[in-house]
Amino acid sequence: DLPQPRNGAPTTSDSYVSELRSDPYAANLVLAVPGITGGQGSGYGDYSADIKGSGSNKTVTANGNATVASVSSYYGSAMTLGNDGTNGSGNTDGLLIADSEDFNISNNDFTLEAWVYVITLPSSGGVFVSQWQSGGGNNRNVEIYISNAGVVNFYINVSGTNYLVNSTAFSLQQWNHVAGVREGSKMTLFINGVAAASADASSGGNNSTAPMIIGGESDGSGGTYYGMNGYIQDVRIYKGLAKYKGGFNVPK
Repeated sequence: DLPQPRNGAPTTSDSYVSELRSDPYAANLVLAVPGITGGQGSGYGDYSADIKGSGSNKTVTANGNATVASVSSYYGSAMTLGNDGTNGSGNTDGLLIADSEDFNISNNDFTLEAWVYVITLPSSGGVFVSQWQSGGGNNRNVEIYISNAGVVNFYINVSGTNYLVNSTAFSLQQWNHVAGVREGSKMTLFINGVAAASADASSGGNNSTAPMIIGGESDGSGGTYYGMNGYIQDVRIYKGLAKYKGGFNVPK
């Protein structure tokens, strides 16, 4: 659970540290987007292949005004999104990663996690990370978002059926660690290291063709819906691994 790479180490004058920390779960890592000024891909590049030591990093494309900016955080910067969560197709900020077989969870365990800072609640819904097409029927896979009532929702779609767990254990205007984990048929939402909600859900998953999006969900035509007003950093996805199986201490 160590962030990659780490900003501001005392042994370097670089704007970020080019030497990556080892990740004990690297073999299962399929996406790692820290969001660091001066980093790869305009600051919102993927480091998963670098950390794993094989394969290719995925291309991350900005939609709207999504970018990386200086904020008070672990890296000193984060991916920034300035939406109010209204249902506005094509204009919502977000960072898009093209569909990949790496995101086809099928019957595999998986983990989707990120650090999230929400400035204001959305007027409709503010998505943290998703491979989910609005109105897309079966073209949905997984999503974590916050509602206009402050409820964090973790969804998995299996063969057109949505499975959900949610929790209100989330504070605005501070950094929160959020993780959606599936182990077998059990899905659990962790917030700041606490298993805030869990339930049994059908095993399996959809091989969605929608892009994976940081800060929104797909509108089906290259744009995004339901952006959040806030910051996101250190987004990671692990396929074939339930990284968290109980409460844990999140890194400070």
